[in-house]
Amino acid sequence: MRKFLLKAIRRLNMLSTTAFCFLMVMICMPALASNNELDQQRVTMEVKGETLEMVFSMIESQTGFKFIYKKDERELSRKLTFSADQTNLTDVLKDIESQTGASFKQIKNNISVRFSNGRDGLADQAQGVERRIAGRVLDDEIGEPLIGATVLEAGTTNGTITDLDGTFELMLTENASMIIVSYIGYAEQAVEVSNRTNFEIKLKQDLSTLNEVVVTAIGIEREKAKLGYAITEVSGSEIASSVDNNVFSSLKGKVPGMVINSSTGGSTGSSSVILRGYSTVQGDNQALIVVDGIPYSNNSFGQGSSGNGIDLGSGIGDLNPEDIESVTVLKGANASALYGSRAINGAVVITTKKGTKKKGLGVQISSSMVIREIAFTPDLQNEYGQGGSAKTLGEFDGVDDDGTPYLPKNNDKSWGAKFEGQDVRVKWIREEPIRKYEAQPDNYKNFFQTGVNFINNVSITGATDKASVRMNVLANNLKDIVPTSKQDKYGLSLRATQEIAGIFDLDAKLAYTTSSTHNRLTLGNQRGAYSGLVTGPRSFYLEDLKRYRYPVTGVAYNEHKTFGDNMPVAWSTSTGSSAGNPYWELYENPNDDKQDRLNGMVKLSAQILPGLRAFGRIGWDNSYMEARKVAEKYSRYYRFDGQMTSSSGIRTELNTDFLISYDKEFGSDFSMSVNAGGNRRKEKTTYKELHGTHFTVVDFNSFNNIEQKYQHESEVERAVNSVYGMLAFSYKNIANLDATLRSDWTSTLPSGNNSFLYPSVSGSFVFSEAFDWRGNILSFGKLRASYAEVGNDTQPYMTKRFYNFNNDELGRAHASLPSNVWNEELKPERNKSVELGLDMGLINDRVSLDLTWYQSNVVNQILPSSPLAISSGYSSWAINAGEIQNTGVELGLSVIPVRLDKFQWRAIFNYAQNNSKVVEFNEDTDQIVLGTGRGVTVLAKKDKPFGAIYGRAFLRNEAGVVIVDENGYPMYEEEDQIIGNVMPDFTGSLANEFSYGNWRLSALVDMSFGGEITSWSETWMNLRGTTSKTLEGRDAWIEARENGNIHEEHLYSTEGGYGAWVGNSVYEDGTPNAGENAKYLNPFMYWDEMKKDKAGESTLVDASYVKLREVSLTYDLTSIANKVGLSLQGASLSFTGRNLFLLYSESDLFDPDSYRFSTSTNSLGVESGAWPSTRSYAFTFKASF
Repeated sequence: MRKFLLKAIRRLNMLSTTAFCFLMVMICMPALASNNELDQQRVTMEVKGETLEMVFSMIESQTGFKFIYKKDERELSRKLTFSADQTNLTDVLKDIESQTGASFKQIKNNISVRFSNGRDGLADQAQGVERRIAGRVLDDEIGEPLIGATVLEAGTTNGTITDLDGTFELMLTENASMIIVSYIGYAEQAVEVSNRTNFEIKLKQDLSTLNEVVVTAIGIEREKAKLGYAITEVSGSEIASSVDNNVFSSLKGKVPGMVINSSTGGSTGSSSVILRGYSTVQGDNQALIVVDGIPYSNNSFGQGSSGNGIDLGSGIGDLNPEDIESVTVLKGANASALYGSRAINGAVVITTKKGTKKKGLGVQISSSMVIREIAFTPDLQNEYGQGGSAKTLGEFDGVDDDGTPYLPKNNDKSWGAKFEGQDVRVKWIREEPIRKYEAQPDNYKNFFQTGVNFINNVSITGATDKASVRMNVLANNLKDIVPTSKQDKYGLSLRATQEIAGIFDLDAKLAYTTSSTHNRLTLGNQRGAYSGLVTGPRSFYLEDLKRYRYPVTGVAYNEHKTFGDNMPVAWSTSTGSSAGNPYWELYENPNDDKQDRLNGMVKLSAQILPGLRAFGRIGWDNSYMEARKVAEKYSRYYRFDGQMTSSSGIRTELNTDFLISYDKEFGSDFSMSVNAGGNRRKEKTTYKELHGTHFTVVDFNSFNNIEQKYQHESEVERAVNSVYGMLAFSYKNIANLDATLRSDWTSTLPSGNNSFLYPSVSGSFVFSEAFDWRGNILSFGKLRASYAEVGNDTQPYMTKRFYNFNNDELGRAHASLPSNVWNEELKPERNKSVELGLDMGLINDRVSLDLTWYQSNVVNQILPSSPLAISSGYSSWAINAGEIQNTGVELGLSVIPVRLDKFQWRAIFNYAQNNSKVVEFNEDTDQIVLGTGRGVTVLAKKDKPFGAIYGRAFLRNEAGVVIVDENGYPMYEEEDQIIGNVMPDFTGSLANEFSYGNWRLSALVDMSFGGEITSWSETWMNLRGTTSKTLEGRDAWIEARENGNIHEEHLYSTEGGYGAWVGNSVYEDGTPNAGENAKYLNPFMYWDEMKKDKAGESTLVDASYVKLREVSLTYDLTSIANKVGLSLQGASLSFTGRNLFLLYSESDLFDPDSYRFSTSTNSLGVESGAWPSTRSYAFTFKASF
């Protein structure tokens, strides 16, 4: 029954998608199909003494046509008298013609007016006209034709406009030397004529800050010059050009102050956005995502852990980059206060594409082939193979009776004999084959395959002056770098708009995504297939592992439970070993999941009165998931018993909101804008899981084959009601002041504390306009300041007693109180943020500067799980305790060093520095554990930096020199102390963009300096002797042992061995560890010591890096296509490389930019079995018809 219901929900999603698409197409297609012929347009008007120009305006307001005429014509002031009642436009124009002598010519949606003097609105047939020119005007970035662009002969009124193809024709006068091309929202361009008769002119979007309009909170469009806080915009074309399945990954290095956290789950893994540091200890630090005014969940149905786990991806992976028009990043609470508590950490506001004007319906295609490969692999040694110990370092573990040395089945380290091509018997394989004892330098690399990702988008788009529609179909098929790992994702998006009765505007959108994924990467150090490869013997043959399971030949268990029928082939035969066979993990321990997502909105706007408008909107976001993962019987990590888990989840969110806006100008100097609205949000998440252990027989993955079963179900609901308002004043667009106020009522806080009110105020002063300083040097200058408070609630069910209902392995139901104590006095936490900034444009906007200083303090920190003493009978409780402070600086600098007719070079530099500090906790709480590693703990501790790494540091003397014990091994402090921090000192990026003719080239380098990572993998790989650094001292130690010059317990030698501390340390009495007093260590013993919990400092790795993030090369094919007879509105071919090279890194074992097992706070600074990151090469063809 349950499966039937789940399938029914999925089918309902698909049916509702289809029905919605059909409905919106039926609404909008008639408008789009209209050819706007004059006879089909009807007008109603009563004209009594109105001027001709006023009559034109009246007709424009009732039709989709625009009149083109010369403003200085005397005939425009002629007064007319006539009436029309649903009269077709042709007859009305004839009436006007009879009274004025004007004649009319329809060109697409324009009507050119010609007067009796022979002049018209498209070309001034001036005396001396000598030759005709023609051409096309296009958007510089995407190659789309610009409809209605103005083309004027310089210094005259002789001009024309472009048609739906972006084409134009113009008769020039005898001495014409230049034409001026302009279009709304684009920078005007002067083009020399010379002897040319055909032109292809590409206009760049106008980057002038003074006139730029941006989307802010609640979808309110504002002039950027008036804003009192920092925002950053990224165009949709820039995101799409990255050809990355994850929108957030495409933003890396492009927004100062933005940190993109990604798991090592590969192309299907999770990502999250952190803006201006971590503001909460145990809450959600992610920025809010808003798509077309509706909150968009980035939650995951499951992520990895330090031990093991499967990353099911996060919500942002469902968003198609090709659907995005623009992304606006509201970096702090100051910019996002109107969004309320969910935007306490800022917001990422995404606007999707609408239909655009074409000849009828336009078609756009985008087809990409992305090749993926492993990018950064560990530096492993290839001199010593399997076996070895402290006493037998450099030797085989034994020799058989026939004199053949063997590789043992109970020692998988690489401290054995040196590779010399000897014959060896492999005893960890059932048949004990003879192999050449040789290094296998690529055995861990050859496990991977070349990944291929085909991404295809087809969109249909069209628009008139009153309606638009856009539909996009996505097919995204991925074969990942790990064998058997694949994902098939399909999507459909539809957006349609319609003007109704000249008053209402309907905007509706629907997006549906479905994906099926097989064998996502298992993260963490316990079950991850990759961990076994890099910690396994350097002598194993990968081919020996491909036969991952012993066949059925009648061989039963032996006393060690190895080599039996159906059991795994692996170099480690111990029960519970984490170093399993990677192919067994892929084929015997698979995981599968299916996910569906349906989201959309319907918005109805109305222009009630001049200056007064309103809208109402409803938006939904529904997700469904079902997943299954299996660990086959005989899986070593699962104690040979095996297990299986089946789970499903449904997440729904419904938002309804409204906004009333009123704009008023007082004379020519003052203006005011008032906005008031409200929102109702309802969320519900249902999760079910059936888990079983102990398979009875092999190869029957069914719960009917499970001995012990456990079932878990949960249902979580929350609701928030909100009202809000904004008041904005402006004086000459120079001095601007905004104030906002919002109040939330939440279901997750107790009565009396569940309502919280919070204000914000911001202002800007455009000094370049105030003092008339605008010129060739200073193009724009603005000072800005803001203060904001934002409240925040907590997780559901933190304030009341409730019971958990579960069943045990025998199926018996029981109820229990949770281990976390509820708190009926919880208060909302509050973010108090102040921001100061400077925006400047210099040298005709060729230099743009954006500088910001900010400080935010989140007080009344809600800790849902603050630890309690065991004697209380509970493990934790929910309390308000603490304050986190983030202080930082952000810099964005854009420079155009070269701008010529055909060539331009633009450089963009971003820099951000954030300092995060725990100001206080309450008297009962001194610290909160964020994460743990080998011998270290990542803490939030009072009066210390957030994310400080605590552990035992090397013991040092007053001069800072490490102290070693009598055997030469480093000593450690008795107590834990700060030995590092997970946060970087600063981050930055440098992008260079070049354009020449039809070519565009861009390159992005980003960087992060400072911070540390505690690495489980490095500790374990060093212990097993697989890394290159473990080679140090081996040869010298073996020679010293042969000379009899070693300590009796094989601890040290005065002759040779691991000597990293020789000359760099002192003994406890101050004597240098050097010269005659030098003690060289047994390499095996040294790295065994370094794995112990006391050796916290030795596990740290510098997290600094400089990376070539992206290189993109694009060639515009439009002109070539048209020359060969292909009627295309735009076409391009591009190559994009991402994550290409680490230009600098202190880590030689993993990518410090991609090491986390999840995006949650507990993975900060903790590397545990990280998969290698990947580089990609994308080839993309785009065309529009």
